[in-house]
Amino acid sequence: EEVVQEYLRLVDVYFSLADLEMARKASDQALKASQQTGVGRDLKVKVLQKIADIDLQSLDWKRALKAFEQIRNLKPEDEQVRLTLIDLNFRLGQEPQAVSEISGYLAYLNEKRQMNTAIQFMEDMEKEHANQPAVIRQLGEVYRQMGRNEDALKKFDAAGELYLQQNNRAAAIEVIMIILSLNPPNAADYQHLLTDLRSK
Repeated sequence: EEVVQEYLRLVDVYFSLADLEMARKASDQALKASQQTGVGRDLKVKVLQKIADIDLQSLDWKRALKAFEQIRNLKPEDEQVRLTLIDLNFRLGQEPQAVSEISGYLAYLNEKRQMNTAIQFMEDMEKEHANQPAVIRQLGEVYRQMGRNEDALKKFDAAGELYLQQNNRAAAIEVIMIILSLNPPNAADYQHLLTDLRSK
């Protein structure tokens, strides 16, 4: 642990000198030392966090993503890490991976019976990614699980609209079928839209 801490001090020195290349080399050495010596989880996370910070500063999002994925595996409860992973995946144009990260965190919160945290998390996500129909759809899903069908319908409807704007007909059809399963008051309109979309 002392060896790892020494490397981390070195990282801080290089970081303060704005020498990102040397800071990255020192953090790689710290990571290597932490893997060889079986140090505690918190110290490993600290090392990976340094690496992720350096990669973010260097605008090397792909490398930062790898570091944050390792942190997530060690610390699944860390919401900030989850948010960063989702954000990086969206920035890199990797929507399926971003959605997978959201689903993974929601499953974790569900397992821990933290549904209020899940709602807050998804509402924050919607503010950050208001143009991502997959995010809005996930929020609708959380509302549906909580029995808030009216709120769920609004979100599914908004997601469907965005999918149609993006010409993603298959996803729009999926969402309309979910809406119909919730027995909306204007079910006939959705049924008509569904028939229309399927005939194209």
